[in-house]
Amino acid sequence: MMKIGLIQIYGNDITLSVLEGRKRDLRLVEQRKFSGIEAMDDGLGFDAAVLSLPLDILQFRRLRLPFSDMNKLKEVVPYELKRLVLDDIDDIVFDCVVRDADNGNKDLLITFVKRGWLEDILRALNAKGIDPSIVISLELSKVIKGGGFDGVFSENAGVELHELGELLAGEMDHPTINLRQGDLSFTKEYREKARYKKRALILLFFLLAVLLFNSGERVYIKRKALKNIDFRMNGMYTELFPGSKRVIDPLYQTRARLKALKGVIKDIEGIDPLNLISVLSERWSPGVVLAELNIDTDFFVLKGSSSQLKDIERLVSRLGEVFPDIEISETDRTVDGKLRYVIKGATGSVGKAFGSQGEKDEAG
Repeated sequence: MMKIGLIQIYGNDITLSVLEGRKRDLRLVEQRKFSGIEAMDDGLGFDAAVLSLPLDILQFRRLRLPFSDMNKLKEVVPYELKRLVLDDIDDIVFDCVVRDADNGNKDLLITFVKRGWLEDILRALNAKGIDPSIVISLELSKVIKGGGFDGVFSENAGVELHELGELLAGEMDHPTINLRQGDLSFTKEYREKARYKKRALILLFFLLAVLLFNSGERVYIKRKALKNIDFRMNGMYTELFPGSKRVIDPLYQTRARLKALKGVIKDIEGIDPLNLISVLSERWSPGVVLAELNIDTDFFVLKGSSSQLKDIERLVSRLGEVFPDIEISETDRTVDGKLRYVIKGATGSVGKAFGSQGEKDEAG
């Protein structure tokens, strides 16, 4: 049996609904209204709390993107949202609802609020002993289930008392949106797990101390010596690599670091990036924008955009006179109609550094 506290904000008024039951079968047992969070009682003692925002507080933007991969959507949405909002992207908290569209596209409804406003609300609730696990909108959930995205802009749906249990159960299982994102994420469960782990470690340390004491003075001295050696090795490792946050086996980790550095040095010796960039600039085609250049030992990758495919093909043709095995490996359309491209090619002799280690060995 769970006891859920649902906090709904309507302007300066707060509605607190208490629901009880199993996770997918909640019933309303009590509802109270307050004139602001400050007027709420302290320490209400819920198993879980949920904050629901009305439609008139939320802001919305719609997007249609020309691909269906969810990982790409998560990467692209923040950049697309920058063009659609007046605020800095770091000053808002957002989540999106994704629906299938025609031709393999995806329709997105992006929902956001001011970060500072939401932080103030969560801080005020925490002062009352309430830490919402999710920040949702029951009204948004009801509208989308009833009529899709268009209903969000055409109506302001209220939630009836008899609908609370079913809507809340569905949102706790699979939220339509959850604005507790990033550094505002719910951490109570993680803090409790960390507290339990800390207690377990303390108990384990106590048991080890007892075992060491009972095993005799000689074993104690040996273990203390080993511990000192391990401590000194950890200290030396952190001095050599100050950016390391977790040291488990300093000897093994040092060997891995040195091996990685050897690989980096070998790659650098075999590449002349300035010469490669110089050749690219001489043969670049007008109308093609370069956004990213990756250079490896044997190949390079160009990423960017252009308004016309023929400009990209002209660029590939001009570069093909110098670089072997060059090709367009990927193209797709952006929302504003531009054509994104990925071009791959072998560096050949142009990308090789003069006097690399291999040439020195042959000369010797």
